[in-house]
Amino acid sequence: MRGLRNVARVVALTALGVGMAGCAWPPIARTQVLAENDDFVIVQAGSHQSLELLAARFLGDPAQHWQITEFNGVDEAHPGAELVIPKRYVNPTGVWTTGYQTVPVLVYHRFRVGNKSRDPMEIPQASFRAQMALLRDEGYQVIALRNLGEFLAGRRALPRKSVVITIDDGFRSAYTIAFPVLREFGFPATLFVHTDFIRGGLGVDWAALREMVASGLVDVACHSKTHANLSLRREGETEPEYRARLGEEVRGPTRLLRKRLGVRSDAFSFPYGDANDDVLTVLKAEGYELALTVTRGGNASFADPYRLRRTMIYGEDGLSDFRRRLQTFRPMDARP
Repeated sequence: MRGLRNVARVVALTALGVGMAGCAWPPIARTQVLAENDDFVIVQAGSHQSLELLAARFLGDPAQHWQITEFNGVDEAHPGAELVIPKRYVNPTGVWTTGYQTVPVLVYHRFRVGNKSRDPMEIPQASFRAQMALLRDEGYQVIALRNLGEFLAGRRALPRKSVVITIDDGFRSAYTIAFPVLREFGFPATLFVHTDFIRGGLGVDWAALREMVASGLVDVACHSKTHANLSLRREGETEPEYRARLGEEVRGPTRLLRKRLGVRSDAFSFPYGDANDDVLTVLKAEGYELALTVTRGGNASFADPYRLRRTMIYGEDGLSDFRRRLQTFRPMDARP
């Protein structure tokens, strides 16, 4: 991929008629525009400049600094350095001749303070914090689930090491243990709740949900009403009764979340990761654009938005296990 990046950089310079690839000038006080067209702008970075500031000025969003990083292969805007800033996404699909980008979606359930538990679904707080630190220190970009949706729709490119964090069910520990860690690192996440569980006790309450939503870091989305396996018809249940129950499991929670939190999520997490065509019909009719399973693996730009893969994280996972779950590139010759 480095070779492709260098070729793209040379093409950009050539298109602008600037023969200076690899050059640098003495430091200057202010950033100067050296050349510009509809696709690229070439600048000489001034002192006290950052990639975030350059992205804010030329791309309209400091969070897009990753485009400058990846296109130029740099982590900083050194004074006097020449940088090519792509004004449009260079490769919005994340597909190359050598392979394609995949976005892992991690799914957590419960958290605990101590290290001892018989429940493999409980993540020690120290382990969760160490995992978030690994993402930060090894250059992963934690993105909101809605950004993945825009990637799948062809509206947005993503950093090559993008990761999504989700938490299912709505246990109170998502608020008391996970949320402070997410806030410490500034990482977004989506909390999928089944609304019958929002009543205090082991489940998170409405006050906690409102606080998380107000933080701007946590999106609250629907995980059904009762957490029943929606793909299974109950014994003796007729087809009309089954379809009516599916409507209650999807539409009721959607309206309740909108009423109590003022949120309208486009994503739905299948209880037990299971769904069938009847479930998908109801979701689409209700306006959902994304639906998530618990089938392990990453998601390419051509993934089915109603069958998105997610990778479960367990309490017994060490950091080496966690790192292996973060595949963000799949070679073309890789076997399924």
